[in-house]
Amino acid sequence: MTSIVEIEPETMTNPAMFEYRTKDEKALMAHGDIVQINPNCKTNPMFGGCLMVVTDATLTGVMGYVQSLGKDGKRGGQAYIRLPFDEFEPTGGVVYWDVA
Repeated sequence: MTSIVEIEPETMTNPAMFEYRTKDEKALMAHGDIVQINPNCKTNPMFGGCLMVVTDATLTGVMGYVQSLGKDGKRGGQAYIRLPFDEFEPTGGVVYWDVA
């Protein structure tokens, strides 16, 4: 069984990159932004810890997808989920290719 470890900002090599964001800052999420889903996700625990591509931002959170692994040389599909602000953190990254 894998345990979930919360990393404290002071133990990171660049803590400024990982400052906790406010709800207002999260509301500025845009299509293509990458977020990490909280490992203790209550909306759907199967998504916990995954990286998600934002497709839509609302006043209450974001919607996006996690790309699934394909089979037999074919690309997999996208698993969509809508998350409230307290169940994700922005990574600062954006996608290069949006496959949705």
